[in-house]
Amino acid sequence: DLENAVNGLVEKTEVTVDDVIAEMEKINGKDYTEVSFGALQDAISKAKDALENGDEAAIAGAYEDLIDAITNLEMKGNKAALKAMLEKAAAILADTDAYVASTIDGLATVKADAQNVYDNADAVQSEINAAVKSLTLKIAAARLLGDVNGDGAVTTSDSVSVLAASAELTSLDADATASADVNGDGA
Repeated sequence: DLENAVNGLVEKTEVTVDDVIAEMEKINGKDYTEVSFGALQDAISKAKDALENGDEAAIAGAYEDLIDAITNLEMKGNKAALKAMLEKAAAILADTDAYVASTIDGLATVKADAQNVYDNADAVQSEINAAVKSLTLKIAAARLLGDVNGDGAVTTSDSVSVLAASAELTSLDADATASADVNGDGA
């Protein structure tokens, strides 16, 4: 869209403000943030007004404003990864009893912040990436009760780890101990 418009300008040997306006009017605003596309629309309107008035200084200024608006267009971001992480966080929060409480403290807040980014129709990719990163890190810290070895699943190897610690062959760190306390009795 923007690339085609710019290529249309590059092919011309002499580019006028009329040419820039014509090419920029071809851009579909649905792919860009409302603010940045609105700025382009304003620049186009001002450039048309300057052309109608014929004031060379205003036309030159309008041309500069058009170029600034074009370079400041921001594409809306892809939210697929954020959606997947929001779904995973919702699943964890729907089954909090299955997790060590201390490992999911603050997850609801991080999820709410990420949801705000997801709900923002004009969110740019850098904002989305930051939300995905913070939510992913918080989800990765969540530890299932019974997942003593921290591999994300409760299996017989977790039982082996608990038995080895009970026989004083090994010891469990604080996270493993919290995961091993599936009945919450502190023992």
